[in-house]
Amino acid sequence: MHHCLIAEVRHSKQQWIDVCLIDVLQMMGRAGRPQFDDQGIAVILVHDAKKHFYKKFIYEPFPVESRWMTLL
Repeated sequence: MHHCLIAEVRHSKQQWIDVCLIDVLQMMGRAGRPQFDDQGIAVILVHDAKKHFYKKFIYEPFPVESRWMTLL
């Protein structure tokens, strides 16, 4: 079993900004990959102000956006 710990969910170049949600999903995906592990654990550590946002992000589906139909 592998663990993934994501702390603060922020990074800095010239200023502090939120990490892209796709990057968070990618990091969480590294916690348990079917070809290597039978289970994995991902832990996100955030300040209380961001707690609701990440709970919603993890437990509720978000819409899929596509331009595929416009290209046909």
